[in-house]
Amino acid sequence: MKKLILLVVLMTSSAFGFNANAEVPCYVKKDGMEGYINKKGEFVIPLKKHDWIGKQYSEGLVLIQSGREYAFYDESGKEKLSLGNRYPLVFDKFTDGLVAVQTRDGFGLIDKQGKEVVKPGIRASLVSYSGGRVVVHLPPKTSNLYANGEVEVVDLAGKVVIPRGQHAWIQPFREGVAMVWNTTTNSFLSPHGFVDTNGKILVPLEYQAAFVPNEGVLLAADRHQWFAFDTNGVRLFETEAQICSYFLDGLARAKDKNTGLFGFMDRNGDWSIKPIYKRCGDFSHGLAAVVVGGGKKTIPELESVPGIEFPAVGSRFAFIDKAGKMVLTPDVVGMTADHERPLPQCQGELIQFKDGEKIGYMNRSGSWVWPLSN
Repeated sequence: MKKLILLVVLMTSSAFGFNANAEVPCYVKKDGMEGYINKKGEFVIPLKKHDWIGKQYSEGLVLIQSGREYAFYDESGKEKLSLGNRYPLVFDKFTDGLVAVQTRDGFGLIDKQGKEVVKPGIRASLVSYSGGRVVVHLPPKTSNLYANGEVEVVDLAGKVVIPRGQHAWIQPFREGVAMVWNTTTNSFLSPHGFVDTNGKILVPLEYQAAFVPNEGVLLAADRHQWFAFDTNGVRLFETEAQICSYFLDGLARAKDKNTGLFGFMDRNGDWSIKPIYKRCGDFSHGLAAVVVGGGKKTIPELESVPGIEFPAVGSRFAFIDKAGKMVLTPDVVGMTADHERPLPQCQGELIQFKDGEKIGYMNRSGSWVWPLSN
């Protein structure tokens, strides 16, 4: 495999936060200590001041660093893979059974038994792995980081399957597809499209924006129109609604162009849940957070300034299921959505809430399992 200049950054498909395991432990922190709890609020990994700890599990494992030593722990809190100080740097997310490591020689990949599948030696500015493909971003020859010709794709044996010079940027592969774009300027408003693991173009690079593939759907936008394709590049639908996320739990969050309200679309491009919400989050494990109620806060001097949006005063969080039924009412959740608080998100059996630096968890019955704390 080619030797390339080294600068440490890594991306994996796990970075996008996909996790289908409903029993995955949840990250907590209190008084400077960190740990993990199960759905009952019991500790899986006790609170402790770690040198470093991963903020979520990936493929059933979480990484903990103690001094210069690394180890992965399973969902019961048991040490599953001890790497000691074998590698100066270990990345925290497994993807398709492999995780990246780094030595003085460059990046490599190891499996869950610690076996080196790709020996450290990939020198690059950024690498990502998934689906048997390693995307290698090479150092640019010019000061323009996004100039064409600085990325290639290799298989696990080091064979080049997509040579450098074809695309300016290639995202990690998901479901056998990667989002790509080409540009000669430092701008993301450039031609986007999708390719398969051998570089075949599935969706032409003629769209202004796109989302990473998920649940067999590819999403791309051209001006004020959004288009959906399957993983073979066959068009599923097009819509003038603004698609706001990839598909999760079979639905995509979308914004109605006329009302500015949010709802959810299905794979046919129909409103499965009508756009009636001021804000809403993506579905996860069958639930989505929505914002209801409240009045509009305004500042008269700024009302005419384009792009200024004001949070609703007195609005509150609630949760709906995929049928659009409100399963956790604002009274049960009991938290206002003022001041642009992040939307809570279901993480398996628990719902995570954030308020500034504080993190808390509520179960699906509306009882706090871990009160907000930092």
